[in-house]
Amino acid sequence: MKKTTRMIGACALSMSLVLGCAAPAFAVGDPNAAKTDTYGTDVDNTLEADRLLDRQEGTEDAKVDTDVHVATMITNINVAVPLNVTLVADSKGGDIMKPSAGVKVANDDGTFNPEGIKGYRIENYSSYPVKIDAVKTTEDDEGFWRLVNDLDTTTFISATDSKVGDLDLELAPSDANAAIMSKNEGNIAADKAAEIVDLAAAKAAEQNPGWIIDSAKSVYDTGDNAGKGLEPSIMGLLLYGQSSRLKSVNHASKLLRDSGDPDAATTTDWRVGEDVATETGGRYMPDKAFKITYTVSAASRVDTVAGYTQP
Repeated sequence: MKKTTRMIGACALSMSLVLGCAAPAFAVGDPNAAKTDTYGTDVDNTLEADRLLDRQEGTEDAKVDTDVHVATMITNINVAVPLNVTLVADSKGGDIMKPSAGVKVANDDGTFNPEGIKGYRIENYSSYPVKIDAVKTTEDDEGFWRLVNDLDTTTFISATDSKVGDLDLELAPSDANAAIMSKNEGNIAADKAAEIVDLAAAKAAEQNPGWIIDSAKSVYDTGDNAGKGLEPSIMGLLLYGQSSRLKSVNHASKLLRDSGDPDAATTTDWRVGEDVATETGGRYMPDKAFKITYTVSAASRVDTVAGYTQP
């Protein structure tokens, strides 16, 4: 559902979010070829069968043993984040108007509604928990906004070379919630000591919050999606902080494209609100500010609040 956005003396900004994860691979070799395990023992049970047998002779109660080993295989990590998120910064500076944290809104009967996931979040469709190993931010090349962690909250005056202003922002998981109309599994990591990420610090070096998102819940059992997929676990994200005063109030009018702007009928990136590209109409164009890149890996349940217990 579209909503008309009207801002007076305000400037909107947008962030692209990129999810970076490496899918582990598991190679299966030729079963007839000679093999060596990690301990250096020849484990081929055809060529060296005699040597591998646990031989016991000479008594009626002889016992023989076979040690059984299990190799685990991690299937592809399957997670998702919104591609774009928009913040709104007031021209006078101060607290930003932040996006809502992610939740799952169920159907009236309490069943999962795949269309009911909204807000800023990370979704995990994998069959195991996943861990956010690193968070990295990259400012946009245009330099409209700069990420800082020392914004003067008395004057809100920018101290950088930004074209528009500075942003002092933090990123953290929202609290878990079990209510069926606003469900959020949250961060299930046992260690939450570093769960708040300073996005300016993440510009200089990767930050390691150690967030863990629980495994997917179940196969859809009702509705049009029955049997087709999983209900993801989600971790809602809080993106909050303050902005400096705008360096030039004229820049705000630049964002309100009109028919006199040659880009008005062709530029479609980061559009918000109901305005569309037409020969005579305009649109509200937020600046592309920075990108957040998440590095994701499979997580062990021993590192979660529940330990080895599965939900």
